[in-house]
Amino acid sequence: MAITAGQVNTTSTLEQFRVEFNKLQTDVSGIEAGSLSFTNISATTISVAELTVTSTFSADTILFEGSTDDDNETSLGVVDPTADRTINLPNESGTVITTGTTVNTLITGQTTITSGDIVSGSDELLLSDASATAFKRVTVDNLISSAGGLTAVVADTTPQLGGFLDGQGNDVRDLGLLEADNLSGSYGSSSAPITITVTVASKTAAHPYNGDGSSSAYFLDGVEAPALQLNGVDNITSDSGYYYKLDQADSSNSGHPILFYLDADKTTAYTTGVTTNGTAGNAGAYTQIDVDEDTPSILYYQCYNHAYMGNHAIVVGSNKINHTEALISFPTTTGTLIGSGDTGTLPLATIDIDGGSDIGADLTTSDLIIVDDGAGGTNKKAALSRVVTLMTAQGFVTDDPTALAIALG
Repeated sequence: MAITAGQVNTTSTLEQFRVEFNKLQTDVSGIEAGSLSFTNISATTISVAELTVTSTFSADTILFEGSTDDDNETSLGVVDPTADRTINLPNESGTVITTGTTVNTLITGQTTITSGDIVSGSDELLLSDASATAFKRVTVDNLISSAGGLTAVVADTTPQLGGFLDGQGNDVRDLGLLEADNLSGSYGSSSAPITITVTVASKTAAHPYNGDGSSSAYFLDGVEAPALQLNGVDNITSDSGYYYKLDQADSSNSGHPILFYLDADKTTAYTTGVTTNGTAGNAGAYTQIDVDEDTPSILYYQCYNHAYMGNHAIVVGSNKINHTEALISFPTTTGTLIGSGDTGTLPLATIDIDGGSDIGADLTTSDLIIVDDGAGGTNKKAALSRVVTLMTAQGFVTDDPTALAIALG
């Protein structure tokens, strides 16, 4: 209600005085009850239990007594403004946070976001920029990268460590070609082979054949033409070999099917234990190899259609040494290998005469035989003409078969 009493002047009647006095009494009662409203009030100090302002309220300081009438109050003041300022209270219930707030309910009272829900490129954090003395927002990716620490893989394709990485006894996993699958020889069966994803892109200086052959290169699990290490040392059972699958489903592989060769220039293809499926560049396309002890020690993975796109693979458990396309198989029994310049002895029993090819013609005096130069001497070659000489020296006729048999012992 508004003030209703009016001013009494010298010409007013006693009845008018009585009416205005009663109005004044009602107005005073309304002030005491706190139910009186005013269009404008100007005072040095106003003390009320409840104050409702519908338009403008101007004060240097507002004191809040609280529920207890004592000497302790909360003062709401302002720093002397240098321009017009506006502070809007939100349309919600809550507690105002100040610079002196020490409780963390502003954070703990919020809904928890799990690590799987974080979108590092767009989710933001609030930071205090000390140099600018201001709050600023920053994405998770920018926070990590600008802090000089490890960046998210999606944000930095070339992350680097400033020191040693201490795994605290834990395995380092999911590292593509550097994973245990290739370095520690993890087993891959025919039904669950070690799978390497193949893509094709332009060669760089990191390629061993950069400048030779094709300008394109194979990238295995993102690494440009790496040298592979393949495992597999026996073929005792039907599935004891180690299986490796080069997955060529990516469209960049179109026109670049992978095969294995004994040499980098693809003179001799290696097909034992190698299977192919589909068309390179299409879903389901791959080249798979079964590696065991009979797999050559060095193989080359190259494009069937183009030169020098790939690199070589080392088979650590191979018993077949290959060099310039020649394969040398190790024996299956214990013994000592004799080289072309070796002075050691080769047991006669190890010479497989039955496995050799027949000369296919009559013997002539120019044909060679191996002789032991004296008992326990050095093996040397001798022409059959020396047998004839021996027969003649013994008094035999050289064209007598019986005499030849006697001469040869």
